[in-house]
Amino acid sequence: RGIVHGMEGRIDEAVADYTEVLRIDPRNARVYCHRGVAATRQGDVEAALDDYTKAIEIDPAYDRPYFNRGLVYRVQGMLDECIADFSDAIRLNPSNAKAYQNRGLAYEQKQEKAKAQADLAVTREAAAKELWGEAVDMVRLVTAEVLGRAVEPQDDDRLIAEAMEKIRNTERKQS
Repeated sequence: RGIVHGMEGRIDEAVADYTEVLRIDPRNARVYCHRGVAATRQGDVEAALDDYTKAIEIDPAYDRPYFNRGLVYRVQGMLDECIADFSDAIRLNPSNAKAYQNRGLAYEQKQEKAKAQADLAVTREAAAKELWGEAVDMVRLVTAEVLGRAVEPQDDDRLIAEAMEKIRNTERKQS
């Protein structure tokens, strides 16, 4: 319920719901993390940092509170703490491109250009892979439409060539 309240902009109600859940289940790291997000949205930086820290204490393998706390530290200008948290988030979830991006921006603020460039390069590469994946999915959909059957990833090259040949034959017939 707290998540829905937060999505609908009813932050006070979200905080109240999260607090109630934590009264019943005080070892729930995810709820501390969600309440931290709500506190951040309220502008209550201290409460947000407390909740993210508590979530980390409960579940040090959960990457999200490191990431969220890193965001708060970055806004507060606490760059060393910010970089440490984004580094932990990356260690726990190496595919978190947003953590690389934010750590890179923090390095940039600290004038550590080489580290910033390395992290921002990872971010660009991740974005390119995401776009490439979307393009491949679109090609598979078009190929499946042309051939009238599903396209499996292992058959991509052969089926795309078959679809292209079918399109060329259709164009020749129409000419």
